[in-house]
Amino acid sequence: MSYDLQAAAARPAVIAAVRARLAGSRAVELPHGLAMIPMTVSLSPTGTAVPPFEALGSALADLFESASGAGPVAYFEIDEQLDMTWQAAMVWSAGKVIMPARVVRPGEARPPDGGPVFEAFRLLGVSVEPAGADFDEFGLYRFKHTQQWLG
Repeated sequence: MSYDLQAAAARPAVIAAVRARLAGSRAVELPHGLAMIPMTVSLSPTGTAVPPFEALGSALADLFESASGAGPVAYFEIDEQLDMTWQAAMVWSAGKVIMPARVVRPGEARPPDGGPVFEAFRLLGVSVEPAGADFDEFGLYRFKHTQQWLG
């Protein structure tokens, strides 16, 4: 089984503002008062790639930085292959990075905080229990691949 998701997440009003500046994007409501925009490389404005991310370019990062004046914005990527998970996340708020890119690679132990995606969700104001959190709790397993969210 494989699973992948690249997305931006924030409160719905902030996601609406980001979406208005991304032609062809789609906003999806998530539990816990969040919304997200599934991201593909084709939706990402041009610019230099922002490591370690696949679908985050510098122009998109600039958009998130700007939009974060209205509330925090998280960008995250998850790639699962069988029982191996790679995840990374970054968060902007008030026009600056408040969580630089964090990564958990396959084979690394799950961090006590639950990993970068859950830390990003906490910075968006969601209460996340690190030990028991699961991506499904946030509706992230609704589809197996980012492209399917764009439906």
